[in-house]
Amino acid sequence: MEDRIYAWIIILTHLPGFLIRVIGYFLSRDLLSQILAVALEMNLETYVQILASLAPNLSRDLRDQALEVFRSKKDIKIIKYLASYLEPHQLDRVLAISKEINDPTICAEVIDVLFKHSKIANNRRLFYKSLVIILSIQNEPASAKALAALAPYLTKELASLVLAEISEIPDEDSRSIALSALISHYPRDNLSIDLLVQALDIAFKIKKADACIKALDDLIPYLPQDLRDQGLAKIVERLIEPGDKTVGLDRYIKGLKYIKKIHNKTLRADTLINLARYLPMEEMGAEALAAEALAIAQEIQDTPSFAKALAILSARLPSNLLPKALVLARKIENKDARAQALAALASRLAKLPRRDLYPLWDETLRHLARRTCDDLITDLKALEPIIRALGGEEAIAETFRAIRDVARWWP
Repeated sequence: MEDRIYAWIIILTHLPGFLIRVIGYFLSRDLLSQILAVALEMNLETYVQILASLAPNLSRDLRDQALEVFRSKKDIKIIKYLASYLEPHQLDRVLAISKEINDPTICAEVIDVLFKHSKIANNRRLFYKSLVIILSIQNEPASAKALAALAPYLTKELASLVLAEISEIPDEDSRSIALSALISHYPRDNLSIDLLVQALDIAFKIKKADACIKALDDLIPYLPQDLRDQGLAKIVERLIEPGDKTVGLDRYIKGLKYIKKIHNKTLRADTLINLARYLPMEEMGAEALAAEALAIAQEIQDTPSFAKALAILSARLPSNLLPKALVLARKIENKDARAQALAALASRLAKLPRRDLYPLWDETLRHLARRTCDDLITDLKALEPIIRALGGEEAIAETFRAIRDVARWWP
């Protein structure tokens, strides 16, 4: 009898799978049971190979026996090959066994397999049971994998509840990974504004910078433009945190790239202001970084925050970029805003050698003189450090006397 069983095992391990399934319909329940039992005695690999082909032919009790093999051997392939043929009570048993095994990786893999290969998503009770198990998994990659498997089947209401549970995960790296897994695998058409706002709020509240940035980076592609802009601005904020001595040049480079993606120009300007305060000046590559920041500033000239951005940026610019910044500053139409930018630049420009400073002064004065007398007086007050550098206190006094003399005919 045993020789006969071994003969069947040899046959079943060498025939194509489809042919084994055909043969399986003609094998008795007792013969199938003996074949599987002997195969298991030989080795687990042989057992799983035969199970993969005979799974459609197994009776309920043989499937139950296979689940016990899974309990003892913990081989996820057993569930993979059985999943399509398991009845609800057997699916329930699989969940119970996976929880008993107390291995988060196996537990997550079981749920992943069940949602891919069985009808567990159609059983409300088993669906909720799976969800409870997922939320109890204390392992980042495992919980993310399980959430990814379950996410496509969540209603909007359930997705919101899951997000609320994710927000309570103590470990911030785990919270970030779980949030990304849920949103990236949830049906895009079902991602309502309410869900996205809830997800964004969870990401914003993550205190650990890298975890927050990772969550936001993964969320960005799914957000509408206004929320995307908020997410991008927050990423820049977390990339460049005051007092963080570990911030390297690469973070500023990334920050500028994110700023360029912000659609709203006012928000882009405000975000640039926040970054410009901390731009490095001495490191290798700092000059190229400053040039990039100035180029971004040039694109937001029509915003109320432009003058402030230029003023703050001027303190971080290398000397060779100051003339370009001066050209941008004198084009600002609003008198007070222009004066703010000119004043910030003047203190830096005044330190240039006279041979470099005078041509800039001459060109700037010609440009500013095209405006009203009142505008020119305001501009010259802002540029006072340059006048002092070129001619001292006497030059300042003489300049303003000259302007008063011509004020009678210059509006």
